[in-house]
Amino acid sequence: QLRSLRTMAKFEEDASVTAAGGMEETFEVEEDEEDVGDGDDLDLDGINVRSFEELSLNSEVIRQAQLAWTTFIGSSKSREAAGDMIYMALFETAPALQPLFTTPRAVQAMRFMNGLGSFINSLHEPKKLKVLVETLGFGHLHLDVTPPRVVIFRDALLGLLQAELGTRFTPAAGEGWKA
Repeated sequence: QLRSLRTMAKFEEDASVTAAGGMEETFEVEEDEEDVGDGDDLDLDGINVRSFEELSLNSEVIRQAQLAWTTFIGSSKSREAAGDMIYMALFETAPALQPLFTTPRAVQAMRFMNGLGSFINSLHEPKKLKVLVETLGFGHLHLDVTPPRVVIFRDALLGLLQAELGTRFTPAAGEGWKA
């Protein structure tokens, strides 16, 4: 069962991020009382907003993360169904985020599948993975992507994988997906 992540679709906080050139940027996210708890159960520590380094994971973590992905896809009726489960997990968790995604549901579900698949399949190539993540990030510059929203997406995905895979979603797989 997916754990409830309705702790925040928008989280009231001021966060400082050092931008290129050493200038500091501040962003503010407003609280949405319907979807926001106190935020105490969020793990923002895993979200690095200060630097963007290549991700290097040990081979067993990579293997387990990739195995979890292929098992998740294989346990679904189709790639489309798997993508739709990701879509539903995210928007059941944080319905306030849905207006940020303006493309049709089926298209967005496949974008989730293709993007996540590219990331997982590139875990063993840190340089390639960094380029993929940078490209996705640049494509989202027009949106209000914040650390709390990243946590919501990450935790919805982790919850879905845990719910669908059970014990087949190993701690090493979880480590890879959380990284």
